[in-house]
Amino acid sequence: MSDFLLHSMGPKLADPSEIDGRKADEFRTAPLWGLGLIKKVNGSLQLMHDGRASSIDQAILLHGGESENSKDKFEKLSDAQKDQIVKYLESL
Repeated sequence: MSDFLLHSMGPKLADPSEIDGRKADEFRTAPLWGLGLIKKVNGSLQLMHDGRASSIDQAILLHGGESENSKDKFEKLSDAQKDQIVKYLESL
């Protein structure tokens, strides 16, 4: 699932190198299909544009910008609810 558009990811994820005139915190988000196979195929799970997240929940928590509200809602979930979301994302 992706719309292949540029999205503001917030200042914590900003990349100072300018590519195609985008802002430092804008990224073309990768599709989520196959997310659950990355570790099996690559031998490790490195998410985000620079590989800094080693788990799906860590990647969610690193988001800012346009997804700050969604990240905040994820943080408020119970551990069981978070696990359900991660399991769903791994099934894509």
